[in-house]
This record gives sequence, C-alpha cells and structure tokens, in this order.
Amino acid sequence: MKCTSCGAEVSSGTSFCGQCGTRIDDIKGATSPPPPPPGSTARARDDESASNPAAALRSPTGRRDDPEEELWTGSYSPKAMLGHFVAVTLLSIACLALSVFMPVTWPFAIGAMVLVWLWVLALSTYRRLNIGYRLTSQRFFHSTGILTRTTDRIEVIEMDDVTYSQSIFERMFGVGTIKITSSDPTHPVLVMQGIDDVQQIAELIDKARRKEMTRRGLRIHAV
Repeated sequence: MKCTSCGAEVSSGTSFCGQCGTRIDDIKGATSPPPPPPGSTARARDDESASNPAAALRSPTGRRDDPEEELWTGSYSPKAMLGHFVAVTLLSIACLALSVFMPVTWPFAIGAMVLVWLWVLALSTYRRLNIGYRLTSQRFFHSTGILTRTTDRIEVIEMDDVTYSQSIFERMFGVGTIKITSSDPTHPVLVMQGIDDVQQIAELIDKARRKEMTRRGLRIHAV
C-alpha cells in the first residue's frame, strides 16, 4: 500500500505513514471504490433475468410455477363387485338346494357353482390390477394393463365437466362411476368404474380443475 500524500510504501500493520504522518484510514478511504448507487443491484438482476430465463428462476424475485402436488391415487375397488358376490351367493344356495332335492344333479350343480365363483374372483382381480388412477394439482393420470402398462394423462385445466353416478347396490357400498369430459383428443370422455368414496373423489377432481383455472386466470364455465 502506498501513501497518497507522499507516495511512500506503508505496511499493513501501521496506523500512520512513516514519512508524512498521514493516517492509514484516510488512505483506505481514498483508495476504496465508492458504493454502488441505490437500485443498481436490482436493475442488474432484472437485466440478467431478461437476457437469461434460467436466471429468472434462480432469482428470488423471479416468478416460478406452483409445484405439482399429488392429491389422490386409486384403482378399481373390490367393493364394486359386492353386488356380483351377493348374486353368486344366492345362485350357490340355489345349486345346493337343487343337489339336495335332486341328488343326481349334484355334480353339475357343484361344478357350476365353482365355475361362477372363479369367474367373479378372476374378474374382480383383473379389474383391480388392470386399472390405476393418479390425480395431481395439474394433471390426471390413468393407467391400464397388467404385464404391459399404458399411461395417459389429461391436463386438469382441459377438463370441462366431472360427474358421477351410482346404482342401488353401489349406493349401499359407497362406490360408483365417475365420468370426466374434457378437450383431450385421446380421451374426450373418460369413464372410471368402481371408484370408492365416489362423491368425495369426484368433488376433489372438480375442485382441482377449478383451482387450476383460477390460478391461470381463466373463466370457469358453469356446469
């Protein structure tokens, strides 16, 4: 460091210049750069964000899309097959009664009863494993297939209407069918059968649709 008054070398440990006696603090104040004007840092950050979109995402003032949040996952509910199980149970009782009153028919009655039960169990298992659903705050995923899985997605904002229906047996067990109408070219009408808590799930999907439209500043159509 040099003294600004006489130009002599000044060591960093001294407080005054050995030649002219000038204070070291005065030397530092004279050589240090002036502070940047107010607002220059913010303007520099804005210029960087404008020229580099990635910098806007890193900037604390840059806008960032809301994170995608998972809201629900589900599939075909075994409760939707309870009506089939009731019908098969009644049929089994009829087959047993027939075999008692007509002993010659019992092999056929037992065989028919076993086949029907196997069919109902296989159908319930297939529907349970073949279908899967996942709802996030921005997209709805529906998958089909057991060995080979195919997954399609619908943007929540593309949904136009969400309705649900229930049969007599489905109302007893709290399951039903949800119908989603959208502008998606692949699945303009998606039917989801065997959904447990069908009313709550339908309202959850419709709520996600309305929230996403409001977030993007779009008009919600009355349905």
